[in-house]
Amino acid sequence: MNSQQIATITILVLLPVSVYAANPFLDVKGDKPVSAKFHGSEWGDEIQGHEIPLTGQVVTTRIAKMPWGAIFRIEFADLKSHAEKQREIRPDHFIVTDEWIVLLNEEDNEAAAKKISALDKPPEFERGEIYGITSGSFDYEDGLWKTTIRLKGDLCIYDSSHPSGHFKKVVWKKGVGLVEYASGYGAHADGYRLKRAANYTGDARAALFAAGDFVFDRVDGYYLICTARPLPGAKEVLGGGFKGEPRGSGNHFQRLRPVLRSNGGLCRICYVERIFRSHKKSGDGSQRGGRHFS
Repeated sequence: MNSQQIATITILVLLPVSVYAANPFLDVKGDKPVSAKFHGSEWGDEIQGHEIPLTGQVVTTRIAKMPWGAIFRIEFADLKSHAEKQREIRPDHFIVTDEWIVLLNEEDNEAAAKKISALDKPPEFERGEIYGITSGSFDYEDGLWKTTIRLKGDLCIYDSSHPSGHFKKVVWKKGVGLVEYASGYGAHADGYRLKRAANYTGDARAALFAAGDFVFDRVDGYYLICTARPLPGAKEVLGGGFKGEPRGSGNHFQRLRPVLRSNGGLCRICYVERIFRSHKKSGDGSQRGGRHFS
């Protein structure tokens, strides 16, 4: 046996038991549960309207650590919406190595995790259970199901879909973990989409309903009551409109708005609302009273 053969054999033996360096897309410090607020929407045949707001907590716990990797449990707790029947999402278990995030899909995942944690090397993974990568790209087809995993900036995006409308999407972020989790069945027959609260922008807010001069809006964990005119006690801080708008077309008012949190608590936030007034005249020559607020 020459030196080249000896070197090759040594590499093959050492690779499976190499020291595990944390996966950048799924890791926590220590074994204590880490909770994050998620919100989004849900839909279904039993839900009136297209979609309704859905909120909850996502709890990530490292339940085992091995020289070659770790096992995590991700739970979806305190899910709340206006649906008559509250949604339940079963926990997911993931086996994580330097290169992969793999779904543990057994009847008893807790028992399976204990057995796997005792192994001295990673088990063989089925391609259909891979949910995350750290380099390159991943494509997999199982019948009509098509799955892709792509790296975009600091995100790892798992996207699986079926022509019937079934889909599942999971997004991981470096240094953060799970930031989006969505699943749907059929042509909008049932499904949900949840995003980590820190990732939400103003574009993601959803108005709940409107009545008269009031709009009940939801932003993050708050339910806001907005009016089509300055609320009592509002102080004008800026007059006129932005550049290019006629003077007097808009006014800014500052006030503390009482808000109702989704958990039932009360607090106040400082905000600035802007009211736009159009200068178009109606048929009788009077000013039209159209308004927009933000």
